Amino acid sequence: MHPPMLSLRMGSSLNPRDIKEGDDVYFECHIRANPQVHKLAWYHNGLLLHHNRSAGVILSNQSLVLQKVSRPSAGNYSCRASNVQGEGTSNHVLLDIMCKSNAPACQSELSGTDAPIIIAASRSEDVNITCEMDALPDRLKFQWTHTNTVGENSELESDMYTSLGSKSLLRYHLRSEEDFGTLLCWAHNSIGAAERPCVYQLVPADVPQPVENCSIINRTSTSVEITCEPGFDGGLPQSFLLEAYQTSPTERRGLLYNITFDRPAFSLSRLDADGTFHFKIYSVNRKGRSSASIMDGIVLHYPAMQSGKWT
Repeated sequence: MHPPMLSLRMGSSLNPRDIKEGDDVYFECHIRANPQVHKLAWYHNGLLLHHNRSAGVILSNQSLVLQKVSRPSAGNYSCRASNVQGEGTSNHVLLDIMCKSNAPACQSELSGTDAPIIIAASRSEDVNITCEMDALPDRLKFQWTHTNTVGENSELESDMYTSLGSKSLLRYHLRSEEDFGTLLCWAHNSIGAAERPCVYQLVPADVPQPVENCSIINRTSTSVEITCEPGFDGGLPQSFLLEAYQTSPTERRGLLYNITFDRPAFSLSRLDADGTFHFKIYSVNRKGRSSASIMDGIVLHYPAMQSGKWT
């Protein structure tokens, strides 16, 4: 008596090097066990597979059938079985799937992203852009083109980029406003050319503009809520920083809060009912932060709504 010993093989009628999108694939799990196994499970890249006929995943006895495979079906497959003596796991079998179109495809497109990739940069900045294609064979030849801000098209010199396998790295230097625009990355292999390029949109980046129209929307004797309108983000994702200072009474002066949120709305609590406060609000991105929008002389014990003095 012994635990299961397993050996996994791809179907004997299949050529592992010539499986394309839309093909049907099957695996056979050969088991030696004493006593017989009472459980058999299948795994794809370490994740348990479930019988799902509508998705084309069929578990039948000691076979796994994958109908109309697609690129996400690629990866390592294994089987695992158990009996009263223990558990055994098979070897891994790699499933490679060639594009049905027999041509490279942009990696971002396969991920469901058809929109251009936005890259914000400053003039005189060097921008490194990695273009990755998905293809078999993955020995690709790349070509980059640029459309500037006045609509002129040009092919980039080959010494501006390096390529290895399915990736190409472009080092692009922005010298003038016309160097912004659209970059296209094309590729082909021994099978054919990509139907569509990877698209990168170069936009000017700068520090963000200050927030505007800040006001107090709610206030109690010990708390305050502030909201503002965001300014232009400088072409980059931005966040918002608030610094809250107490300015009186003198013995309690100092920084109370330094907080960051993804939108310009802040809620401050546990404030002194008889205190006076000074708020600085900044917009922040990876290029830096804006000038401060300031709310000065804020007190909490006034019954009327107050927006403070702006500088």
